[in-house]
Amino acid sequence: SDVCSSDPVVCLACACLVKGPVGAVLPVGVFAIYLLLRGYNFWKVLLKSILVALPALLILGVWYYLAYQVKGDSFLTVVFAENIGRFLGMKDQALGIEYTLGHEGPIWYYIPALILGLMPWSIIPILLLFVLKYKKKTNTSSLWNRFVNLDKFTLFSVLVVVIFVVFYSLPTSKRSVYIMPVYPFAAYLLTKIFFSAEHIKPRLFKILYKGTVIVASLLLLLSITAYFVDLSSFTAVWVHDAKTTYDIALFARAFQHPSVLS
Repeated sequence: SDVCSSDPVVCLACACLVKGPVGAVLPVGVFAIYLLLRGYNFWKVLLKSILVALPALLILGVWYYLAYQVKGDSFLTVVFAENIGRFLGMKDQALGIEYTLGHEGPIWYYIPALILGLMPWSIIPILLLFVLKYKKKTNTSSLWNRFVNLDKFTLFSVLVVVIFVVFYSLPTSKRSVYIMPVYPFAAYLLTKIFFSAEHIKPRLFKILYKGTVIVASLLLLLSITAYFVDLSSFTAVWVHDAKTTYDIALFARAFQHPSVLS
């Protein structure tokens, strides 16, 4: 409620210094859409969003200016490539940079990434899609009213998940770490679904518990095997990507030479 508070400005400024302008624009944009759906005045929301985002962007601008004094045009090239070129899907050669912007992926890349990242808890919502009974005719306006009238944090969590996933799905360059801010809100929504599903379909939880035990047992067996056998020597036959091979080798060495904590 206190727009003049320095806390959100400091947090957004830190986000900008790490991820560029999107560190302020995306969170403030999500919150602005949330306020509009709650019925707040558009111009009031716009003014307050600017008051929160602008100081953070000004701090970023100061850092950009100081960095430009050191690196000159080469710094501007990197800034353009990371913030504009990445979003527009421009090629590395056209941007004049000597590194790759990231792995290219299809527009639906983050859907399976999010599901896998929340495993095994994401199994319940998937199973519910097949066992719930759907009404043949659903009034679109009633669905929309139910959506905007969700409790505050549920509505905000849905907006964070949907907007972040859609936003980062647009560029061709994709990495699963880009949607890390989504996970706390997705976990909250999963909890809500769990409480509902526990009463609707208790049998699903029995399936989930058994599945979790099976997966955990397989992972434990894999960990024990990896301690005695170098798994990278086996995967080298099928995996030919250099980075993937390197990552597998790192994990293999970690399992064979564990620390006291691990």
